[in-house]
Amino acid sequence: MALIQTRHVIACLKELYPAKKFEI
Repeated sequence: MALIQTRHVIACLKELYPAKKFEI
């Protein structure tokens, strides 16, 4: 469950701050 939440947060961050810093 935590994985899904983390992925959702990362997706939101990517939308708010489109950068290559959150690349996994």
